[in-house]
Amino acid sequence: MNASKTALLVLDIQPACLAKLNDVEKLIDNTKKLVEGARAKGITVIFVRVAFTDEEFQNIPSTNKTFSRFSKMGIKTPSQMGFHADDESAQIHPDLGGVQPNDIQIRKIRPGPFTNTDLHQQLQNRKIDNLVITGVATANAVLTTVRNGMDLDYGMIIVTDACADPDPELHNTMIKTFERAAEILTTEETLQRFSSAQ
Repeated sequence: MNASKTALLVLDIQPACLAKLNDVEKLIDNTKKLVEGARAKGITVIFVRVAFTDEEFQNIPSTNKTFSRFSKMGIKTPSQMGFHADDESAQIHPDLGGVQPNDIQIRKIRPGPFTNTDLHQQLQNRKIDNLVITGVATANAVLTTVRNGMDLDYGMIIVTDACADPDPELHNTMIKTFERAAEILTTEETLQRFSSAQ
């Protein structure tokens, strides 16, 4: 692993996204270990959060099933779900220790972090071509990231016990699917890679 060409991508570890998960403590603990391990080796840490302004939320087209279903449930503003850009529940989870000056933070308004953001450009600017992917949900943000990452020619590692989904069976199915596009490692295996990174 080349530390200068690798980034740790932490997807949607924010209170509003963790509410439907089991064993959140283990997920946060594993993610925190990875963040600390990455920083120790000079690996770029990227925090991604999903959060909307009122205008962005209102402009979601009805063709977008993932987000437009909220309006059908009577939800008119992102704050009703805890996803307004300024809501505490839409911030990076405080147990991860906060965003540091050398980290990148991306706010997104779609499941994937590459859509409507400058993430790809920031990675190119830093000559990063390898992503270590963590976060929630496995069948949503992680899936979209892997699919986009394939198209953009990134090497990818999925940290299986630092990803989670409200449906554990679906998580396992997704992890098996990702084997075609990425290397699948545990947190401990990934930390070993970090420690030996050049």
